[in-house]
Amino acid sequence: MLEDASGEWKNIFPVYQVSAILSAAMPTEPGAIQLTRRSAQTPPGLLKQSVLCTIQRLLHCAYWSDSFFKIIDPVSVNRQGNDRGSQYRTGIYYTSDEDRGPIQTVMYEIQKDYSQPLAVEFEPLRNFYPAEGYHQDYLQNHPHGYCHIDFSSLKDLIVRPDGRTGIKQDQTELQKRLTREQYDVTQNASTERPFTGQYWNHHEPGIYVDIVTGEPLFTSADKFDSGCGWPSFTKPVMSCAVTEHPDSSHGMHRVEVRSSEGDSHLGHVFEDGPAGTGGMRYCINSAALRFIPRSRMDEEGYGAYLDLLK
Repeated sequence: MLEDASGEWKNIFPVYQVSAILSAAMPTEPGAIQLTRRSAQTPPGLLKQSVLCTIQRLLHCAYWSDSFFKIIDPVSVNRQGNDRGSQYRTGIYYTSDEDRGPIQTVMYEIQKDYSQPLAVEFEPLRNFYPAEGYHQDYLQNHPHGYCHIDFSSLKDLIVRPDGRTGIKQDQTELQKRLTREQYDVTQNASTERPFTGQYWNHHEPGIYVDIVTGEPLFTSADKFDSGCGWPSFTKPVMSCAVTEHPDSSHGMHRVEVRSSEGDSHLGHVFEDGPAGTGGMRYCINSAALRFIPRSRMDEEGYGAYLDLLK
């Protein structure tokens, strides 16, 4: 806790062990991992131990929040493993509103597995203090520092050639779950024929997600009729929802668009969109998308994005 200008004691944030664990398993920028320390004015015993980890452009927040729940007891209050006390209350804290929606979607899905309400705090990050040097890079210096953590939950991580970390897809399972066209488009960068996809002329309010992972990609509020025969959007639902890559295939110079979490091929982005909305046209294959209508967004865990449809 921390005393603010009003004289009230405020929470800093609970144990965030998953950040340190994931950071030990993937490349991060220098100085990315830091632990909190007690302020000189903080009463002893009131400060919760925490970890702040910055993982930039490496791992989608929906995936690492899902991994977080795999290695903690999300309904346990003030206890993790054999560690007990208020300083071991778990929580997820975000610094950008863009992260709130994906994490909230994960928490909605996790809650379905428990009859008790989740005890994991979820709120904006407000206060942070760097810890002493011996706390830094804790798991690198103490590989067995978290004896109650099952590291097997990290087996689905893969470091891609461009350095980003994402989800390892089981190709055999994907071939069973997806149609041939969906698989060819998302995994082999194929392109569906224009004016044949399910969503090129679709106008119902809702959200479009990755057919493979379910991560949010685009909303109906940003969809427009470009006349090209594929679904067109002026922007993704969040700037971090997609990644862009140079593409010189078929004798053309284009910019490929892929999903951040699943690395699914989605389509391409061009600079010939509506000038009033930034001039971009995200030309996306219907086969790479699943549509959730506004009436079902809450039920399917995408309620955090409803305000974007207004």
